[in-house]
This record gives sequence, structure tokens and C-alpha cells, in this order.
Amino acid sequence: MKSQRFFVLTAVLAAVLLAGCDDKATDGAVPVPDNIRPETLAQVVASIELVPLQTTDQLLGGSVNVTPDSGDGWIVYDTQNGIIHHYDAAGKFLGRIGLPGRGPQEFERANHVQVRDGLLYVFSLGSSELVVYREDGSFVRKEETGARGSNGAMAVDEGHLVYSGYAYEGDNLVKLVAADGSLTEFIPKKNPKMLSFFGAQVFSDTGGKVFIIPEWDDTVYRYAGGQVEPAVRFDFGRAAFDDSIWKQEDPASALMNKVASADIAFLYAFWETRQMRAVGVMCNGVQRNGPCFGVERHGKWAWFALEQGKALREPVCLEGDALVCLVDPALLDTLDPALREKIVNPQVLDGVTEDSNYLLAKLHIK
Repeated sequence: MKSQRFFVLTAVLAAVLLAGCDDKATDGAVPVPDNIRPETLAQVVASIELVPLQTTDQLLGGSVNVTPDSGDGWIVYDTQNGIIHHYDAAGKFLGRIGLPGRGPQEFERANHVQVRDGLLYVFSLGSSELVVYREDGSFVRKEETGARGSNGAMAVDEGHLVYSGYAYEGDNLVKLVAADGSLTEFIPKKNPKMLSFFGAQVFSDTGGKVFIIPEWDDTVYRYAGGQVEPAVRFDFGRAAFDDSIWKQEDPASALMNKVASADIAFLYAFWETRQMRAVGVMCNGVQRNGPCFGVERHGKWAWFALEQGKALREPVCLEGDALVCLVDPALLDTLDPALREKIVNPQVLDGVTEDSNYLLAKLHIK
């Protein structure tokens, strides 16, 4: 009888251990499934809250990104048209921030907006400066990052983090430029002749933590206190970059050949709050093609894709337990019925037309 009980307890314990480890590869990496399907999203979403952004004489278009402000509102920036708008929690337009240009109080192009201590830091691709504004739109100063021609820059307590990428000279991808001008370099390049992925979202500071998402990589790095260390690695299976690419004398040609002819996958976005984490993966292959996304809640990862040309656009940030996406009002009739049923405030759609501004969709994850 005791031996039977021991066998049952052992079996239960084994099952529990296996269940707790099924989201990790044997080396600790998070496995990314081969077949990620759009309909999975409705299965992981508990509810959806819509926030219609007030329509102004400047509609957002092109490439639009969103980041929470220092309160409960939103900073929405259109990188294609050079627009930075501020909205409150209900989507009411509060004002425009800055202007594109080359004047003393202007930014060349808003490729990334960082909210820090109630200030907005605007980074322009290829610039050596961060243009700083208050949330009411008033100009504060320009900060010299110390690295012209960078792919990204971010203000931190110790100075500025600068991402130079594969397109520039040097043996490392990231520099910390301290206030006294001293440099500390991080993340060695796997091959200094690799192609650079211009305009990629290489930094994320959601939740007060700074993360680095290198080009063509499978690992997210965390920056803190002047140090950089790996935070989480993802296992892409057969779509992973093999070692031969990094050893090529002409890695640019090898990379383009791989992109055109084989399954590949690499990270291009990462966000984290106290309640959840989310990652964006760019896929090219037979079963996965285009951006795919993973969300982690309560220690479990769930994966989904988004159908191109539909109302729901790709995620732009996190807020608490919600994945924030943009909704194109002109394509509302294409919204998945299974997702439409989860909208908790459908009444906000009554005044929305195809000529309205975008809506924010806060997808609360189970």
C-alpha cells in the first residue's frame, strides 16, 4: 500500500514539475512555437477596453507608436509625419508636443519618445541629440548623447545609453556615455560586418526598467546601474540564426540570402510591467510570416499573430496587465467577432467613423 502511494505521489510530482517547465527549453530559453495563429489572441484576452483618440485636424497615419505619460494619459507619436500628440486617459486631445525641423527647439524625426521624470526625450534617427520637452509641450533643452549617427539613445541616471548597431565602427553594440564623457561599452558584436536594422526599437523602458533588444538577436538584455546583463532568451528552433552566418566573411550577403530563402526569426520589441511581459518576434517562413507576439502572465507564455490589413494593429506598449494596440477605425468591420464580444465599453464606437482618429485597445490578458 505504501509503495502504491509512493508511486502515485511520485507521478503527481513529476507531472507538476513537467507542467511548470513546459515554457522553458532545457537551457532556460523560452521556446517560440512553430505554428503561431491569429485566432489564439481571442483565447488569451480576458477583456478589451477601447479609448478613442480625439479627432483633430492632424490625423495620425504612417508608423504610429504609443507610450504612457507620467500619469494615466498617452503620448502618441507618428514617426512618418513628425507628429507628437498628448492625450488624457479618456483620449481627449491635450496638445501637440514640439515640431519637426532643425531649429533650436525642434526634433528632426521622432523615432522614439521616452517619458522620464515627467519629461519627454525625443530621439531622431542619426542624431546625436535628445530633445527634451515637458508634457505640456514646452521646450526644456537639448542633450548631447555623445554618439552621432546612432540607431537609438536613451537617458539614464548615469548619462546616456547609445545603440550604434552593426552599421557603425566598433566591437560592441551599446555604449554608456557618462556625464563626464567617459565611455563604457556592452554587448559584443557577433560579426562587425553585419547589416544594420535601421529604425528598430532597440530600447524599452516600460515599468521603470531599461531593456535592450539588439538587432538580429534572440536575447533581451537588462540595463541597471551601469551594467548590462541578459534578461531572457528565446529559442526559435529551426528558425534560429545558425553559427555559420556569424562566421561569414561577407555576413551581409549571407544574411540577405537567408532572409530570402529560409525560416528565420529574431526579436524586435520587448515590454515589461509588474503584471506581465510581452515580446515581438519578426518571422519569415512557411508557417510563420510577419510579426508574431508572445505575452507572459503568471509564468506562462501565450503566442499569437495578427492578420495583416485588419482593424487591430500590432502592439505598441503595455499598461499594467494590458497589451495596448491601435485600432484603425476604417477597418472596424474586419475586427474578429470573438474579440469584439470582449469589448467592455462598445458604446464608445457610436461616434466613430472611418475618418476618425485611431483608437487605443487595451487588451487585458488572462
